[in-house]
Amino acid sequence: MKKALIIAALASAATLSYAASKTVTLDFSDPTVYGYAKPEAGAGTTIPVGGTIESDGVVIANKYEGTSVSAFRFYAADDGTVTLRMASDGVFSITAGGAKITNIAMSGDKINATSISLSSGEFGGTATNATWTGEATEITFTRIKNTIRFSTMAVTFEADGGNNGSGESTGFESYDAIENGVIASVFENAVADGGRSIVSFGTDNMDVEAVGGRTPKDVKLAKTESFTDWVEWNEPEWKGGNTNLHDNKPGVDTVLFHYIQGSGNPAVEIGVDEPTEKDDSLVYKAKYTYYSPDGSLGMPVMGLYYKFTPKANGSVKVRIWANKGNRYTYVVKESAKTPITYTKEGYVNGQNRVVENVTMKSLVNGADSIGSMNEKIFLNNAQIDSIHEAVLWKYTITSNGVTTKELNATQLADSIATGAYPDAKVDTIKSHGVNDPYIIAGGNQAFWGWITFDVEAGESYWLFQHSSQVGFGGYEFTFDNAAGIEDLASDKQPSSKAIFDLTGRRASALQSGKAYIVGGKTVIIR
Repeated sequence: MKKALIIAALASAATLSYAASKTVTLDFSDPTVYGYAKPEAGAGTTIPVGGTIESDGVVIANKYEGTSVSAFRFYAADDGTVTLRMASDGVFSITAGGAKITNIAMSGDKINATSISLSSGEFGGTATNATWTGEATEITFTRIKNTIRFSTMAVTFEADGGNNGSGESTGFESYDAIENGVIASVFENAVADGGRSIVSFGTDNMDVEAVGGRTPKDVKLAKTESFTDWVEWNEPEWKGGNTNLHDNKPGVDTVLFHYIQGSGNPAVEIGVDEPTEKDDSLVYKAKYTYYSPDGSLGMPVMGLYYKFTPKANGSVKVRIWANKGNRYTYVVKESAKTPITYTKEGYVNGQNRVVENVTMKSLVNGADSIGSMNEKIFLNNAQIDSIHEAVLWKYTITSNGVTTKELNATQLADSIATGAYPDAKVDTIKSHGVNDPYIIAGGNQAFWGWITFDVEAGESYWLFQHSSQVGFGGYEFTFDNAAGIEDLASDKQPSSKAIFDLTGRRASALQSGKAYIVGGKTVIIR
């Protein structure tokens, strides 16, 4: 009887899904992040009617039906500070791909109930920091009076509450390899296996292996001796790293991008190079054969890689750090041994902006001072590609018989536009490779950010760099939640889907909003 009651309760529940939420923060200080021009001080960049601002699944859409160009726009104050402004009875909506939005935290000016109304939910706070709470797949903002200025919005939504565009419910899981600067303990307990260091972890619907390797030390022999094999090896290791997202300034919180990095070049074969003479000795160094994107050489058998094996179809967003942006970074489908494409977003070394009017605090007497600092620019996929294009080729300029220094494509265009070399003769002298989709950023610059790629259930996907080590910070997995309430209710063997509460006791009744363990997985009844 109890079993029948449980199945009946499950069948009448609205949905059975993985309990997860996701927060996407939109910072409006740099419109270029969203594909809009950054306005000059005292000017604005209009968001046209029907235009959108999009970030990681969150979409802000201009729903204004009037003719005023100032109804919805990015605007730069006299000091250059940019905010997202709504005036002239402006209207916009916020959605998250069909997911239920539960919280929107906003900062800015005049963002209160006297200036703005929302289509549903509760709205409170101050004019500079207000919060909307409720449950809605779309929230509409309508301007009542004043010019409302938004500096940031943090949108929280149920990552499993929407669909993947095909009408199927979706789930969301995430994993952090470093929390608060501390490496996940699983990396400290890596398993040694024939010169490899293997770390296994994951989430309910994703299994991950991080594999590090050892490298041979150089062998120095007298000229009368013969090289036989590698004797000494550098043992595998895992270590944490981080990099700043802005200048270090006294009294200003440092924003760090954390990652874990293993050792070893991901080679498919290791041999020995021709020895070099040193004094009366011969020095033998390792000769690596690296992965080829046509798959002809097979997969790496040593060195650092990360292997993702999903249990459901979906999309994986991986946080990575790459010391060499011009090295090939691959995501390889194991069964095909060939790479798949991915999108990237994040930060490229050297791509900075100056932030003015930063309040700093003296570490000596605690006094405040105002200054400026460099901040890394968050770049989307198209922006990173454009930077890559700019450094693909180098040119020489010959003017009046004098050859100048090399210029890249962007510098060349600027020089021609300004008339710096009116009688210039342009000669291509070298290339930096083709615009390869597996090179994240052109030039010898570091990249830290996220790459996103689609996966199929049961397949395995290897992430590694061609001849270097890639740092790993964690992942987000958005997947098709095919195991729905209907499957559970109609199971011919319900005992295989026994239901327990989080203390491990078998549940005799289900309550909406509470979490349970079903088939070894944590679910929540809604």
